Amino acid sequence: MLVTIAVLGGAVALAATAQAIIVLGVPDELVGEPVPLSWDLGRRIFINLLTVITTLLIVSQLRIETRRPVTAAALVLTAGVGVAALRAVMQITVGIYSQHDVLPALADAAVSGVMISLIIAFAAYVTRSQQRIRWAERTSHLSAAQSSQALVTLLRTQARTRHQLASDNHDTLKERFGHVMDEIAEIIGDADGLIKLRMQSVQRELADVAIAGQQGLAMFSYPEALDHGLVPAVRAFITVVPNPIAVRLRVSDPGEVHAATGAGSVQIERRAVLFHTVVEATLNALEFCRAQRIDVEIGVTAGMVRVSVADDAAGDGSHREAPGLDNLRRQVSGIGGRLESELTPAGGCRVIAFAPRIPAFA
Repeated sequence: MLVTIAVLGGAVALAATAQAIIVLGVPDELVGEPVPLSWDLGRRIFINLLTVITTLLIVSQLRIETRRPVTAAALVLTAGVGVAALRAVMQITVGIYSQHDVLPALADAAVSGVMISLIIAFAAYVTRSQQRIRWAERTSHLSAAQSSQALVTLLRTQARTRHQLASDNHDTLKERFGHVMDEIAEIIGDADGLIKLRMQSVQRELADVAIAGQQGLAMFSYPEALDHGLVPAVRAFITVVPNPIAVRLRVSDPGEVHAATGAGSVQIERRAVLFHTVVEATLNALEFCRAQRIDVEIGVTAGMVRVSVADDAAGDGSHREAPGLDNLRRQVSGIGGRLESELTPAGGCRVIAFAPRIPAFA
């Protein structure tokens, strides 16, 4: 507010000084002595600038921008009249107006009072508008931050629950399957002829069932959309991100990506790792960077599937490697790929995963 008053007040003061010189001219004499143009111009500028400084001091003490509308209007009028009166007194004191004829000084004071009041009122309006904008931005950012935190908590809880349940079931079934296979092996050792051949066939069939069960548990650990491909799973994940946060997905060649990552039970573990990379990098951007925009890119380059997640660092722009990235790096390495992280030119963070594409015959 003070900056607005200083700029407008200074401009109006200089304009008023030039207008006074042009319209009123320079007095012929002051206390019996001729008045040089430089002296008359200097004293007018001095008084007007002193008026601006006085206005700034008064407004800084009154804090008009924090008052209620009626109180603020009364303070604006009081400050304008008070400063104009003080200006008129100074003008009479230095001889700009005669002490014997105060009407010109009063007329000047009335005009300057209106101008000063308008400047203060405009500055208060601009300041309040800026305060409302900042408050709206803080409210919007708070809402987005709360939505982001709620999303992060929900997704992390869901992921932990699904993985824990799948892991428990996997361990239980693996133990029971081991016992059954041991018993079958003992029976095969004691059997002969057709019975032995039949038991060996049953053993192979059970092994196939075990593999299918493990793949089913892997699919249970991740969204159903992952069965249709990596891109549909990422799109399904993006839909749950709250509206204030913009998540943009760009796929360089959907057909090529689909062929390189597969669908159904084919290489679902590889798709699961790539999908987990997108989820983990997005949640880290929301939780640790308070990102407002996230760009996800999926493509195939040099025979490798490339998944990139970049944020705008809307929080504070200071990035440290987020927790869980080491574990994610080991997972990507486990499927023959690599994980990289870097700062973007805009100061955000980008996480990039490379994984071999599935063979054409898979």
